[in-house]
Amino acid sequence: MYRMFFFLIFSTNLLANDVSEMINRVYHGHTTTIESKTILNTLEAGMPYDNSVDNARVMAFKCWFLETDTAHKRYTFKSFFTQATQVVNRSGSKVLQYSLDVCEGSQFYSQGLYTQTIAKLTPITELALTSDNRSADMYSVIG
Repeated sequence: MYRMFFFLIFSTNLLANDVSEMINRVYHGHTTTIESKTILNTLEAGMPYDNSVDNARVMAFKCWFLETDTAHKRYTFKSFFTQATQVVNRSGSKVLQYSLDVCEGSQFYSQGLYTQTIAKLTPITELALTSDNRSADMYSVIG
């Protein structure tokens, strides 16, 4: 009973907070799996946002919750990824594009597609090695 009350309060407070702050809470490990999924569901319910970067943040965030362990789920992921790429490209955020690419690379890896994983992640790792692309945002996506 207390858990349900907590979720109700948590979801209500979520609406008052910034999209980026809520996603960062999950990325930094401050939530349980159930709380993370609640955040995702709440953020998705609020779409589309006035800010295109917030829409892109939610799509890049959602990518990490999708599974590809069956043929149907892989098809769903491919469809989602196409849509997410369009939303992220409209935002113009390179960091979110890299985050989406890392997520796709992770999905390839979980399917045993190691060559595709390397092909997807190599450009990102090469960017991290160049001195003119060093920034805290870049390392938060890669690290």
